[in-house]
Amino acid sequence: MTTPSITSTNAEDPQSAPDAPRRRPTRAILAVIGAAAVVGVAFGAAIGPQHQTVSASTAGDEALADRIRSLPGSLDSFRALSVAEISHDGAVFAGLGDADPSAPGAPTADTVFELGSITKTFTGALFADAIDRGEVDADDQLAEHLPDLEGTAAGEVTLASLSQHSSGLPGLGATAEAASLSGILLNENPYATTSTEQLIADAAVAAVDPDQGSVYSNFAVSLLGTALVEAADADDYAALLRERITEPLGMDDTVLAATADEVPADAVPGFLTNGTPASRWWGEGYLPAGSSTFTTAADLATWAQANLDGTAPGQPLSTRPHPWEKGPRSDGVGSRRPRSTATACRPGTTAEPAASARCSRSTGKPAPASSCCRTRRLRPTTSPCRMHPARRFPRSTARPSASRGASSGWLCC
Repeated sequence: MTTPSITSTNAEDPQSAPDAPRRRPTRAILAVIGAAAVVGVAFGAAIGPQHQTVSASTAGDEALADRIRSLPGSLDSFRALSVAEISHDGAVFAGLGDADPSAPGAPTADTVFELGSITKTFTGALFADAIDRGEVDADDQLAEHLPDLEGTAAGEVTLASLSQHSSGLPGLGATAEAASLSGILLNENPYATTSTEQLIADAAVAAVDPDQGSVYSNFAVSLLGTALVEAADADDYAALLRERITEPLGMDDTVLAATADEVPADAVPGFLTNGTPASRWWGEGYLPAGSSTFTTAADLATWAQANLDGTAPGQPLSTRPHPWEKGPRSDGVGSRRPRSTATACRPGTTAEPAASARCSRSTGKPAPASSCCRTRRLRPTTSPCRMHPARRFPRSTARPSASRGASSGWLCC
């Protein structure tokens, strides 16, 4: 007869002791929490406080509002729309729905909304403008303007790759990535914890995958904007945007919120698709990507018009499109006619008298027309402008003058 074996308990092993608490597998616990969170979010979306839809309220141009309402598709999940239509006659505005439940009524051209990622068009224009000014080159490595990234993988990516979402960097830095989960589950601001200093610190340890292809990256665009601030010797991104875009164009209602106190008091509240009020976003590090930009339809119409007529920063004068003027066209919309021959200087430059020489890095031979060229690409413009002597040139301590250019930046001849 075989005696059943009895496994003895090891008194030295707390895990095998009868009274010792049993450890639950960590992964299993996380999986349960994750599943519960998903179910909770789905349930919350299904039973949201109210159904989002655009009401019958209308402001501004009624014909434009009617055209918007007649577009294919549904306006469900939207609460309100603020629309600007731009033509050769100027801008026309219309508001649809009730933007703020506490103050019913359709939005106007001056109603303040969050802009979101359309802010990236500002950063792109600032990048092109910085190239025009000689402050940066498209193929500059990031560490050239953010020295704290010297010797890191992120420091070796180019400014152009940052602007094109092809740098190999992830969509968010580690700090914002960690905050994004709670931001989704708890309806919180995921960008509040990332300062500019923290953004750079996240970049210093970020992995770069050169084979990942194009990946939309708020992280990359924010690093680009931060590099442009350093190259321009500006106080911060908000100051750079104000100096080079919003003030010159008269976009007085376009502001950035690096802190909660900087959120405009008259900005309409945001809502999730199920009608739940959304948290306000603000934060310094991701401002260049659009974490917390506030603006109006009127300001955006100004921005669109500036890009159409070539007065926006970053557009070479020789390639700027002609402004719209009244006139028939086959489709009846209007026509573009040649702009006047008057010279307009880029922001940060001043007009110079016509000179008898044209700059050339290789020969310096004289030419009948005056122009300003950059040494690296030698792209002449149609404008006899020169950089302000006070501008900082990262690669050289020399300053350009009317007759002799620095080794980096504008050559004005």
